[in-house]
Amino acid sequence: MLMSTADGTTRRSNLATIAAPAEDGERLSIPPWNHVAPLIAHNSQQRKAHDCDIQGKSLVQLADEARHQLLAAAVDFTRNYCDVATSPDVATSPDVATSPETTTSPDKAALPPALRAWGPLILTGHQPDIVHPGVWLKNFAAAHLASRCQGTAIHLIIDSDLSRVPAIRVPTGSVASPRTATIPYDRPTDPLPLEQRPWVDRSLWDSFGARVYDAISPLVPDAMAPTWWDQVATLAGQTPSPGLGLARARHLTEISWLASSPGTIRPNPFQDDTSRPPFGAPTLELPQSSVCQLPAFRRFAIHLLTQLPRFRDAYNSSLAHYRRIHKIRNHAQPVPNLIEEDGWLEAPFWIWSTHDPTRRPLMVRYDMDSLRLTDRHQFDERLPVTEDGLPDEAIACLAAWEARGVKLRTRALLTTLFARLLLADLFIHGIGGAKYDLVTDAISEQFYGITPPEFLTLSGTLRLPLGLSLHDSNALELTDLPECSQPVRATDRLREIAQKIRSLTYHPERHVNPTALSPGQSQTLRTLLQQKERWIQTVPTPQNTARRHRAITRVNTALQPWLAAQRKHLEQELVEARQQTRADRILQSRDYAFCLFPANHLKNFLLDFPSPMA
Repeated sequence: MLMSTADGTTRRSNLATIAAPAEDGERLSIPPWNHVAPLIAHNSQQRKAHDCDIQGKSLVQLADEARHQLLAAAVDFTRNYCDVATSPDVATSPDVATSPETTTSPDKAALPPALRAWGPLILTGHQPDIVHPGVWLKNFAAAHLASRCQGTAIHLIIDSDLSRVPAIRVPTGSVASPRTATIPYDRPTDPLPLEQRPWVDRSLWDSFGARVYDAISPLVPDAMAPTWWDQVATLAGQTPSPGLGLARARHLTEISWLASSPGTIRPNPFQDDTSRPPFGAPTLELPQSSVCQLPAFRRFAIHLLTQLPRFRDAYNSSLAHYRRIHKIRNHAQPVPNLIEEDGWLEAPFWIWSTHDPTRRPLMVRYDMDSLRLTDRHQFDERLPVTEDGLPDEAIACLAAWEARGVKLRTRALLTTLFARLLLADLFIHGIGGAKYDLVTDAISEQFYGITPPEFLTLSGTLRLPLGLSLHDSNALELTDLPECSQPVRATDRLREIAQKIRSLTYHPERHVNPTALSPGQSQTLRTLLQQKERWIQTVPTPQNTARRHRAITRVNTALQPWLAAQRKHLEQELVEARQQTRADRILQSRDYAFCLFPANHLKNFLLDFPSPMA
């Protein structure tokens, strides 16, 4: 899908209707892939051209500080498990994320030295799941773009979302009769923020790869799951939580695979350390929870809280406009409005504590010289700040709360608003995030008077390359495997058969074969058809409508015995078509976890960026 990056109206209109690519191996990029590099440069200039005050600092100044702090935090986080090839200019002390804000001249056009060394920042993000290839594609795109523009790719681990069922769906059985199995990598817990979600049963994690292989091997004998899990994920499991374990396993795999992609790897400054990969990480990782602890973020959050009535108006009106345009009646979609109750305003943050890790909305009320913040459960504190005052004391207060175990975290729209407005030269969204971020654009325009830098929408479809087990005595020939477009064909066939059966019921005269009837049956047929034709030609009135309907129904019923064989055949076809449609939905789904694919097949899809994209 080709689009002009300069035409924001066209972009928004098309984003509202896009769908995932239908064909196997197809990828979608909006704007077109060959327009993305110029877009990065355009976004960098756009941030400098638009400015506003954020609690005593200009947006440009705060963005420089935020980007510097983000880089330092991401380098430190990634160095926990992989070498990072850094420039001597890059500050990597953990103190950067918690110390007083660095000072930068607000009118300084050039980036700070660290950012000059690391170039444009390409960001993407997702929950720490075993995602399908179309989602994972964003990370490889970020690395590829960062290499092309001599920049840095950072993946944000969205760990403020609630934990899901710790399992993946795996197709199993045979091609002729597939089914799905749910394979867990840990036992379920109560819904908790991923940041707080503990391990429950590490034995499930350790055996996950083998159990997945047992299920998938009849269909994909060379799936990467067992080898990948043994070599990467088991070691990555030595993390505080399953989410971080999955994120680390995924990232280590990216690092390894990107090493085979020319032009994406920085020199390794730690060649003498044989316990780490023999190359520097081409991309960085950072949990969103760490982003929420940056001093620049805290200033951003305090500014929003002090002006929450105006922000809430912008937030709710943008959602109302989105629902109206897209004819959405559910007021919980794409996200609920921010409420007001008894003088309390709901803020776009979640709050919980390590002592009580239940995620709750943050409510705010204005006092004379402070903001009163509560979760309406146990947390009830005052934040010392006024709308026109300097936020230094409030920033220190938020840091002190964090040290006590109080977690203030962004909701979805605010996560990308901060990332796009202050951090990224390019943010890469999937289709769902891109649609919802049209709301973010509207919020920013109303509240800040600024349209955030444009984002890239990227998605792809890769279907399992179905193989057959040598031990399956009932295996079909390879020529019997469904084609990539088979789900559509099976659905069309199902609809066609249903229509034929309906026609037998209501238009039997179209299907009776007079040549197969005896002379007596032929005469009966002619009589019935004449009766039906006479009633069809009769103009319906209030007086004759019921009688007319009964007469036509009697004729249709009388003709059914002559159609019994056709109906039986069609009903058998309908059963087979339904079975085929169900099998196709299982076999041709695009949503299977990446570990179910053969490694080389998956790598070819994820690394092939020079080829044209839709």
